[in-house]
Amino acid sequence: MEVPSFCFIVNEHSNSGRASKTFRINTALVDAHFPDATVCYISNLDTMETVVSDYSKKYDVLVACGGDGTVHTVAKACWLAAKTLGVIPLGSGNDFAKTILPCSKLKFEEYLLILKKAAIRRVDVPLMNGNPFFNTLGIGFDGLTNLYASNTPYLNGNLKYVYSGLKTFIKAKPFKARISDNQIDIECHCWMLVIANGAVEGGKYKLSPKSINNDGKIEITVVEAYSRIKLLYAFLLLTLGTTLSDRFSKMYTLNGSCKIEVKNSQILHYDGETGRTLLSNTIQVSPNKLYVIEYSKIS
Repeated sequence: MEVPSFCFIVNEHSNSGRASKTFRINTALVDAHFPDATVCYISNLDTMETVVSDYSKKYDVLVACGGDGTVHTVAKACWLAAKTLGVIPLGSGNDFAKTILPCSKLKFEEYLLILKKAAIRRVDVPLMNGNPFFNTLGIGFDGLTNLYASNTPYLNGNLKYVYSGLKTFIKAKPFKARISDNQIDIECHCWMLVIANGAVEGGKYKLSPKSINNDGKIEITVVEAYSRIKLLYAFLLLTLGTTLSDRFSKMYTLNGSCKIEVKNSQILHYDGETGRTLLSNTIQVSPNKLYVIEYSKIS
């Protein structure tokens, strides 16, 4: 049986440089377990997508070593090239890793052993206007929080998202949206919409606890435009790890596609990468899956 070729993609900027520092400390372990692997350190984020795309043509497995932004870029390249994604979670939130590595706080060598065992999961790939995301896409409050978090390099982990969320609480404004498919047609005035393929974002915020990333479905969580005091209370509950009840949010499960219309273009994030919505947005689950090395018990 032919041994798959591996390439480790290390984002020098991930987690304010902590990801590459951790990887470099463990280089000897990587060499011991994957002596024929290539390691690519990326410092120019403007060329990261192009560089990763080139490597996806040469190797069977690309291992994203960083946070959710790194995973997003590497996963997209793997999906387009029909290659396999591996993850060593070295970022602040590591949300995608929590769906494939339930024991996501492992020793560095344990991640290498998981990669060597190579148990494969086929993961759904939702698209918004043709652009893939792999964990969550957030519109409004959620998108603005991620924008602030990406511009706060001096904080890390959950503290970065708590700080950014409080800043967003002061500056965010609600917006009007319409969600429709062949079963529902909902008009709402809301603080945010979260389209979910995974259960957690921002490291600990359980905005869509029932989401499973290989069931062919997507969930949309709607946080309606109630008072800022109630919004602050909901934010504090999420920060403490509590799942929001129907009093604070509504969740809809869709069988693979819908349309989201917003009155005014809103800030959004794809797996933590920021952008803006169109006024009319199409969400669908691609028929093509992403192949991912998931957690399996190490014997």
